Amino acid sequence: MVILFLPETLRTIAGNGSLRLSGIYKPLVARFTAEQPYMQDPDETVQRRKVTLITFIEPLRLLAEKDIVLNLLFGGVVYAIWSMVTSSTTNLFKSRFGLNELLLGLAYLPNGCGTIAGSAMIGKLMTRDYKAAEVAYKLAHNLPPSYKVPAKDIPADFPIEHARLRHLPWIASLFTVSTAAYGFSLAYPSITSKPGWIAVPLALQFLIAAMSNAVFALNQTLVSDLCPGKGASSTAINNLVRCGLGAVGVAFVENMITNIGSAWAFLGLALITVAMAPFAAVNWYWGQQWRAARTKRKAKTEE
Repeated sequence: MVILFLPETLRTIAGNGSLRLSGIYKPLVARFTAEQPYMQDPDETVQRRKVTLITFIEPLRLLAEKDIVLNLLFGGVVYAIWSMVTSSTTNLFKSRFGLNELLLGLAYLPNGCGTIAGSAMIGKLMTRDYKAAEVAYKLAHNLPPSYKVPAKDIPADFPIEHARLRHLPWIASLFTVSTAAYGFSLAYPSITSKPGWIAVPLALQFLIAAMSNAVFALNQTLVSDLCPGKGASSTAINNLVRCGLGAVGVAFVENMITNIGSAWAFLGLALITVAMAPFAAVNWYWGQQWRAARTKRKAKTEE
């Protein structure tokens, strides 16, 4: 679908939509339809970056940075656990509650609503925290009220890690508790057979989805902050790590539930989250130091 219909939208390549596209930037369907009269050739002085093998390898270089790797691993594990909860829903709810296909589909609604709620909530919290950190930074450095911290050149002494990770402890804690409780809420027929009990695991799914998506947003935003000017690379490597870990988790979750039961399977996943918590703590205490060192190295190479 992307190859067929989606044109390139990057402004340096497509401008405001009036620049004539070619090669991989032009969708196949556009090759067989009439061109709009306002289309024009791009300025020859603007060099479009060529797509080479290095283009695909470049994001992997970010894995050499300690703070970025720790962020990616923590976020990737949370993503994998959420994926395992989601992928196992059909079999678990069908066997525990005897739902038909229609009701099984409706059982995914709390998960979907949770993703929306979590993303909306953390977006507002991150905006507020960033503004508070910016105000404190301006006061500490006697900067004018109109000063804005440049997003693409964040000062080495600006505490962006603290601004982004401030709410992570309670979010990760609620995610961990909800994941552990979710497995037990589906483990025993004596409770799953009670009228209305299905609302309990569904409510826990809502919390798991909300908290995990809040972690995703925090994770992606911080990784992008740590990679100024490399938004595409940071997104690509984040997706690679998350989807890779998610694929591994989804492949094993059904066997885990079958072999040790849902209670111990999801308790184990919750404990894995606890085991990964030091990664976030290390970033809180040493992330700014590593970022400053990276900025210094970059400045030396550009001299």
